[in-house]
Amino acid sequence: MGFKRRFVIGTFLALTLSLSTIAVAAGELRNSDAFYSGGGYKVLSVTENLKYYVTPDAWNEFGDYIEDAFSDYSSIPGVDFDFQEVDWADEAELIILNTQDDGTYDGLPGIMIPCDWSRTPTCEKTRYQSRWDTAAVFLFPDNMDLKGYNQTNRHKTIVHEIGHAYALVHQPVGVDSVMVGGKSTITSPTSLDISNLQFKY
Repeated sequence: MGFKRRFVIGTFLALTLSLSTIAVAAGELRNSDAFYSGGGYKVLSVTENLKYYVTPDAWNEFGDYIEDAFSDYSSIPGVDFDFQEVDWADEAELIILNTQDDGTYDGLPGIMIPCDWSRTPTCEKTRYQSRWDTAAVFLFPDNMDLKGYNQTNRHKTIVHEIGHAYALVHQPVGVDSVMVGGKSTITSPTSLDISNLQFKY
């Protein structure tokens, strides 16, 4: 099967991130403004058959929400999104795992980290405003517990973080969008999110 690039979770957890603050009560972001400028998959067509790997513990805890998110995104009209499960993390364009926050992520319930396989045998973090090979979604159940996230809030977190894999940025607080940061009861892409994805893809 040849040399397998190693996927090292510790590499991600050691990263320091410059997290943008959540926008406060402003207008909704539409079209190109709704995406990381210059960011996204190196080859946009990978989203037509997005290869994904979910760790067993993430499946056990969040599997229903992950499947629901895949169903929501793949049923957007006019956008050809599909998903294919693979056996190894280094074959995937989307990796979903849960882990514990070591303090690096400021209590976030989850985060999408874009990464690049081209320079090292591990998935190396790259900038949100650049092209990436893989989107790694880290879920932090410990932070969710500490912040009192109920099942609906957890469901929203999954859909939200997968939205970042499509290069969607945070929408301002008060906007009707799954891409607003923090707790929410929105558990599927809204008409605004759908319109933005249709614009790009």
